[in-house]
Amino acid sequence: MSTKIPDDILKLLDAVEEENKKRRTSLTQRVVEWNRLRNLFKFDSDQEVKMLSAAAHEFFYAKDLTERLNALADFEFIWIGTSAKYGASKYNDIPEMAKTEKDYQALYNWKESVYTIMIENIVAELSEHCPGGEDDADWIAVLLEQVLNIIVEAAEDKQVAKPRSRARKAADREGTGERIRMAFDDWLKEIEQGG
Repeated sequence: MSTKIPDDILKLLDAVEEENKKRRTSLTQRVVEWNRLRNLFKFDSDQEVKMLSAAAHEFFYAKDLTERLNALADFEFIWIGTSAKYGASKYNDIPEMAKTEKDYQALYNWKESVYTIMIENIVAELSEHCPGGEDDADWIAVLLEQVLNIIVEAAEDKQVAKPRSRARKAADREGTGERIRMAFDDWLKEIEQGG
């Protein structure tokens, strides 16, 4: 005896399956895909330095926690792309590969020292809101993942290959800033309720 599943139930099952696929796709995979779809897989150490140092600058000159969280997630987003570009590099010879390796290693060392300061600052600031302080690393990781997800979603939503004006960049940043503020407020409420 065969039972036909109604179309509306099939649509619902398809939507659930699609949502599960999205959740299984890691943020790193999404950032790599974002770069790949835009043909941004050319590793240019000067361009990477420019983008990463701009995000770090925004972090250290941020006026509040929301701006720092936004800049930290931007920095992480850019670094994931940088690493993917480096990994996707093709070489014609050993000298070309050696130069790229040297540039990447210098960039990596700089990134590690700067990122360490950034993350220590954020952890100290967020731990003030956690009942267990810095021992509540899981709580802090949850918020940082949510913020990075907001940045990834914002990037995915932007139109491809259209230069953005300063006004448009400011509006984009304000939009992500508001979403980050809301995520932070929700995170605080969850902590207060004990998870």
